[in-house]
Amino acid sequence: MLFKDNWQGEVYRIFYDFLKSKKEKIQEIFNWERYKEENPFHATLIDDPKFWKACKIERSFVTTLGQSVYEDVALAISKYVYKNAEKGYTYTSSIDNEVYKKINMVIRELYEGKRKPNWESEVNFIKQFKNNKNSKINLKITMDLYINQFKDGLPFYAEIKSPKPNKDQCMETKLKLLRVFFSDDWRGNNIFFAFPFNPYITRDNYDHPHIKAIFEIPRSSRLLMGEEFWDLLGGKGTFKRILELADKASDEVNLLE
Repeated sequence: MLFKDNWQGEVYRIFYDFLKSKKEKIQEIFNWERYKEENPFHATLIDDPKFWKACKIERSFVTTLGQSVYEDVALAISKYVYKNAEKGYTYTSSIDNEVYKKINMVIRELYEGKRKPNWESEVNFIKQFKNNKNSKINLKITMDLYINQFKDGLPFYAEIKSPKPNKDQCMETKLKLLRVFFSDDWRGNNIFFAFPFNPYITRDNYDHPHIKAIFEIPRSSRLLMGEEFWDLLGGKGTFKRILELADKASDEVNLLE
């Protein structure tokens, strides 16, 4: 199969391999005749093996997409467009001790509902405590996606998570973003919490309570939702093209056949 750009072939392969591995797994664990014996009422009321195959694989399917596939796709695009990109990158630096404490305080207040989320006001508050005379703390952060030189020549960092994360995931991500932003070696503002898709369709409609407690919705400059994220990485039309590649892969590998 021919593709317009190199990253498209790589992204197609990621989807194809993902679907193929899931199909092999479902063939190992699902036998319709055995299922009918084990679950006679289920199988009689809904006499469709494809339906029960889908039920059997749904959780694993969604989990694997979230844990690796989205990051792999983002990395494939980033490596082609920007060359120097890494998944699971270990970022090391140092951070002002007082700034470190104030970041923890902000996160705690957000968690307890004592502070309204607003990245700009949080940054302005924390930076007051930065002083060259303060002691330093060594910092080590694992980044979902790191690009050494983004479009503006500055580094790029994104945490790629489910669009409906739990409260602890939200807190941990905001904590990481702030620590990286205030670290001694970081330059620029390319620091984001990214969702591979937006189940609320539009940013204005986004209404997940845990995110709303930690990030200012809908205007937060640190959130990238669905098409915003993919098109920022690869240019306009990237999100649409990714879906087309996923569709091509699903034509080749039908999980439920």
